[in-house]
Parts: sequence; structure tokens; C-alpha cells
Amino acid sequence: MLRSRNVVAGRINYDFALRTRIHGNIAALVAGTPAFVFAHDSRTLELSRYHHIPHRIITEMSADVDVAELYAETDYSAFNEHYDEGFQRLLDFMTKNGLENTYEHGDGGQEYDKGISALDLPRPYRRSDAESKEDLLFRITLLREQNKAVARQAARAEKKSGARIKKLEVQLAELTAQRKSTENRLRALETQTKNHLPAKARRLVKRLASK
Repeated sequence: MLRSRNVVAGRINYDFALRTRIHGNIAALVAGTPAFVFAHDSRTLELSRYHHIPHRIITEMSADVDVAELYAETDYSAFNEHYDEGFQRLLDFMTKNGLENTYEHGDGGQEYDKGISALDLPRPYRRSDAESKEDLLFRITLLREQNKAVARQAARAEKKSGARIKKLEVQLAELTAQRKSTENRLRALETQTKNHLPAKARRLVKRLASK
């Protein structure tokens, strides 16, 4: 849910973002957009508190909450105060575990940002009242085609897995048959060996077998 928006140089810039999903709010904050979290579970609440992201527990909110009031009361002082500390904690964790990062072992991400800026990325799809019926139909068709592609991929994977299972079942049957054949040969050898033993040795084997 978004409070308002304005268009600058063909890009949509939002003034305020609020939602229940923590990653959506983090994406807004990374883009420099103020965000407010509706904490709907313990994990979302934990992350909001840990990173000092403005939030409210959704079960403690009234049904007629005013977005303008939330926007007015949102305070990012703690978030800004602890941001550098949290970022450094992440870098220390990576260094401790032998993971290099571009901020301590590179150019701070400049080369990556340069590469992204040079890309001619397609316009993102956004739902708004300004979209025409044709735009919506195109989006629906595109989603259906994507779903069909995923279904085909899943079917191929299932077929491949089925073939592997059948192959393993055949191998298992062959190994079982070999095991039975080996056991039969072993029993035959044991019987043959017993029959060719001297009488004294046969009596000893018989006595041992009866214990």
C-alpha cells in the first residue's frame, strides 16, 4: 500500500511505503523511501525491532487507522543512528568467515552500479487506474504463458525423475536376483562341503549347528 507517488523522468517515486512483508519495506528503505511495517508475526516484529524500522503490531491497530497519521508520526532517528553499526556488524561477520566483500576488498560497488546503469532494462509492470484494458489483458496473457512454461518445466523434471526411478528399480531387481543366486550357490557349496567331510568332522559340524 502506497501513500502517494510522483513521476520524475519517467520513473515513479513513492513518498511512503507500508506493508506487512518485511522484504518489501527493506526494498523501499534501500531505495530511500520511508517505510512502515505492519508486524503480523513474531519474525517480522523481531526484524523490525532489531533494525529499528518503524512498525506497529498489526493486532494492536484499529481498523480505521489513518495512513497520513502513520506517515506523520514515523521517526527514523533510531534507524539512522544504528544503520552504520548494523552494516559494520554484517561486514565483520563476512570477514570472520572468510567472505570477501566489495566494501572492504573492492570498489564499494561502483563497478556493479556502473554496469546496472548501462543496462536498458524494460519498464516494470505496475497496476494503476491509468492502465488500459489492453495493458491488463497483456499482463494476464503474459502471466498465463509464464505459468504454462513453469508447468512444462515441472512436467519434464517429473518425467526425468520417473525415468531415473524406474532405472534404479531395475538395478535393484538385478542386484536382488544376484544376491539370491549367490546365497543359493553358497548353500550348495556348504552342503557339498559337508558331504565330503570325514565322518568325525561331519559329527562336529552337526554338533556345532545344533547349539
